[in-house]
Amino acid sequence: AYKNKYYMPLAYCVDEKMTDFNTDYPSPFEVQNDFWFYATGLYGALKSVGVAEYYTDNVYDNGRDFYDESFTYTKETADAEGTITLKYEIPEEANAYVYLKGSTIKKINVSKEIGEFSVSQDLGEPYVLDCGKCVAGEYLTVEIPIEASKDSGYVECYVVYLDQSVLDTGYAILQPGTMKIEQFDETYIKGSVTAGDNQILYTSINYDDGWKVKVDGKDAKKIKIGDALIAVKLSEGTHTVEFEYEPSGLKIGFIISAAT
Repeated sequence: AYKNKYYMPLAYCVDEKMTDFNTDYPSPFEVQNDFWFYATGLYGALKSVGVAEYYTDNVYDNGRDFYDESFTYTKETADAEGTITLKYEIPEEANAYVYLKGSTIKKINVSKEIGEFSVSQDLGEPYVLDCGKCVAGEYLTVEIPIEASKDSGYVECYVVYLDQSVLDTGYAILQPGTMKIEQFDETYIKGSVTAGDNQILYTSINYDDGWKVKVDGKDAKKIKIGDALIAVKLSEGTHTVEFEYEPSGLKIGFIISAAT
């Protein structure tokens, strides 16, 4: 049976510098790179690819803008359709990914020159498009159709490939600090974990006032990571960690029920 060796556990130890992690980047790939750096000390798991060539149809070309990750465009002829086509050369055999958003762009077409990969993506809700594995030197093409009614606008287009060695090394670094789950349900989680010096236990549990944390039976202070998830400071050594959820209205409801 297939086993995903890159599965991330519910909780694992990372450097305490993870508290500096934030998601305030225009590119989701920079967010992921920042996370991987704070978690493992390694940077560049996702490597940016610049535009190798571009073509335009009924879009003003000033000779430079379309090489940038973000750019504006203006039609040459108003009220007529146009197209911007960007080509990216993937420098080594690797999985490639695309993320694009634009003020007036409704969809994009992405294709590879080898194989049968050709996808149209609706940009109503932009998301990272997995383009699969590319061979070294393969071109990835992003075609951006522009409707006749949209005469100008802006585009942000980010293309990256995965550096497998950085990913593998990072997983090896994180593995010893994985929390071993002993009990788990929707409102209670218990496990044991061995922390190194200057580490925190990072979790994929949403930060909510209802969650209470205990370390070795004692109440522990929650840390908010990326303005979204729970972490807790641990001293070096092996610990038992418990997470218990109590909705904020539960105690008040119980008191009212008891009083009536």
